[in-house]
Amino acid sequence: FFFFNDPATTEIYTEQIVGSVRCVQETDREVAGLEISDDRVRQIYNKIAETAWRKHATSLILNEEIDFETLQKTNKHAPESEYQSELFAKVHDFYVKASQWRDNVNNLFSQNFDDHINYQLSLLGETDNSQRKKAESEIETIERKIKQLLTEYHEELGVVSDFKASVEKLQKYKDWISWSRDSQECMKDMKSGKRSVTSDYIKDKVRQAEEINLPQEWKPFQDLSSTLENFDELEKEIELFVLSQGQDAGIKRRSFQKAKAIVDRARTHFSSQIEDISSQVEIIEQNITQCEEWLEKLMTITNSQSLSAEYLEDEHNVEFLQQTIAGLREQADKLPFIVEQGEQTLNDFEWQLKVLLFLSNKKGQQPLNQWMELLDYAEKNRSCDKELVRQLSEEISLAEKLRDGVSKIRRNESLKAQGQDSKVVPVSMDELKTLFQNCLLYTSPSPRDS
Repeated sequence: FFFFNDPATTEIYTEQIVGSVRCVQETDREVAGLEISDDRVRQIYNKIAETAWRKHATSLILNEEIDFETLQKTNKHAPESEYQSELFAKVHDFYVKASQWRDNVNNLFSQNFDDHINYQLSLLGETDNSQRKKAESEIETIERKIKQLLTEYHEELGVVSDFKASVEKLQKYKDWISWSRDSQECMKDMKSGKRSVTSDYIKDKVRQAEEINLPQEWKPFQDLSSTLENFDELEKEIELFVLSQGQDAGIKRRSFQKAKAIVDRARTHFSSQIEDISSQVEIIEQNITQCEEWLEKLMTITNSQSLSAEYLEDEHNVEFLQQTIAGLREQADKLPFIVEQGEQTLNDFEWQLKVLLFLSNKKGQQPLNQWMELLDYAEKNRSCDKELVRQLSEEISLAEKLRDGVSKIRRNESLKAQGQDSKVVPVSMDELKTLFQNCLLYTSPSPRDS
């Protein structure tokens, strides 16, 4: 410090020196903005400025943490006396390399970098070889640039604190590209049937994507996720179907159509290329084959010719149909799945056969309640032949009139025998006609008749 006899002079010079120090510390201020009138103060300022600058420059060389703005100002505000020094040469060289590195990073991240990479990665799963090769070349170029930038940073730029965010971003892209490339190749191989994996592998890939914070809107992640749509539910359903083959008697048989839907869904989402699911799907498919063979047998007898009047004239044919129906029903109970549509077809066919036999009197006399059961079935199942239902309804209506008419006549006869003529209910002419139309008098000629 310098002290003068005149307090006012001391204050003026002190203010100028303090201003000089502040100018050095706050390097964004220009020296030209400070008026220094005394040569002695100027000499003191220059000495302080050189010392402060060398302190900043030395901290850079010694790899002390510093931000890029400070590095830029240290290079820009170097005293003229340091221009030829080795220290300035090192600072300037360091600043040039840092500027180039930052510019290269900014250029790489420009123009929707996320969308560009996502699009290139999505092409890896394409079947067009030319498109896929172009995408592979572009991705390799991006990876090479990222690798080079990371190498340059770790060698010299580690002390620049505000570059760390860029480095983390570069590392993320490196991990994302690596994950996406592997995922897309896996999906392509699974789709073509060249590769099979385990369900644990797929789950690990999803977990890895979450660990590296992969954007969920990226195409590779969406492709993988689509193969795992309802994956846990699918596994549970498959497990139930496998157990329902008789390995566990407590599990109710599942639907044949549901089994086919599960297999179709597994194939659609490439689950057939997941080894531990594929083996279970194959078992379900074997069971489906059993059901389809049963359906083929059913179709052979349910054709229109089997119920033609000419075919049913032969009692052996009728017996054959009845035995076949019984056999198919017994087999249906042993099938691994409940074939709803097939069993409904079998029930409808058996109903149609019974109705035709009743109407043609092939079954002989039967209780009216059996006729009523057939009509009840038709009312509950709209798939029954409407014409047969109409004929059946007419026959039942006529049978009921006969029953009621006969009951009335028998009751009247009983009342007359008991002398209770007053309680006799008259029988109408229509009722008598109905009874008359359904009575048949059969007489055979005798050799004794002349």
